[in-house]
Amino acid sequence: MKRLIMLTMVVLIFIFMVGCESTNVQEEISLVCDVCQEQEECIECEVCEECEVCELSQIPKGKAILDIIFDGWGENELNNNELIFSYGLINYGDIEAKDVKVRCNVFDLEDNIIFETIHNYGNMASTSINVGEKIVKKPKNFGSFEEHMGSCYIKSCINCDILYKRIPALVELVES
Repeated sequence: MKRLIMLTMVVLIFIFMVGCESTNVQEEISLVCDVCQEQEECIECEVCEECEVCELSQIPKGKAILDIIFDGWGENELNNNELIFSYGLINYGDIEAKDVKVRCNVFDLEDNIIFETIHNYGNMASTSINVGEKIVKKPKNFGSFEEHMGSCYIKSCINCDILYKRIPALVELVES
């Protein structure tokens, strides 16, 4: 259940960061647009005819802002003693993020962590999307995939903000 809530929040954050892309998100963005209209840099959105989310108010200049989309996990088809975690990283900022570390977990059905690993992803270019993959040895206490859930999140990086950490409810959800 936690993972479903987290995925929903990631989608809402993505919509929030991109701006008024469709009339379905107009309500969610209206508060941002109200603030945005007070600034000279605002441009009217052609779709919803509201002020687009200002680049300056949401993504500060000289800052890397990272987000992750967990793609999935499973057994390595080439070696059944290994697990593979797959994810997408997004840098919304205008500078490179350095020393990005991604943490991947395996949970049991009661949401207890039975395995965790850190992937030293490295650096990520400004305004980019990249795919990451972490291959690890399958833990000895691993049963079946039906009994476990996998997830990955950004643990740390240098000179950047991690998007989910801007929302207190998500920090508790992701890191608990």
